[in-house]
Amino acid sequence: MIRDDIYRVFRHFKIVGGQGLMPSNIFAMANSILKQYYNDQIVNEINNMEADNLLIANNNFITLTDQGEQLVWGKFILENGVNEFMDIFNHFNVKSEQILLTSNILAVKHDKLSPLSNKHLEEIINECIRLGFLQEGNECLILTETGFKYILGN
Repeated sequence: MIRDDIYRVFRHFKIVGGQGLMPSNIFAMANSILKQYYNDQIVNEINNMEADNLLIANNNFITLTDQGEQLVWGKFILENGVNEFMDIFNHFNVKSEQILLTSNILAVKHDKLSPLSNKHLEEIINECIRLGFLQEGNECLILTETGFKYILGN
């Protein structure tokens, strides 16, 4: 179905609600993901999706709405985001009471976190601090003993 394939294009570019693609990006994928459709079919479906409040389309961008985001990615679950984020500390082999520089987190966040977790990164970090897994430092996060045990348990 064409709508599902358009969702695949948004997943390919890791687009979440509030972010957009240039129309040329969508049509560039016509050679792979959307190859079985004519351009006018794609345009018609984009217009239908806009009418269904799944995206906002204009000449410059096709922006995914929050409702569209849920259909593309599913619902954001904070616990899953915490799991993904804490795995970054495991990736860097951080031990209890050691730091991880913010720059290191930023360097790997797009590879290690889902697009939804990237969108909610601040919320995830705040939850990790609230749970006692991390403490804030100067341009770094400090892994607590509780956070280290959490990593070992996952």
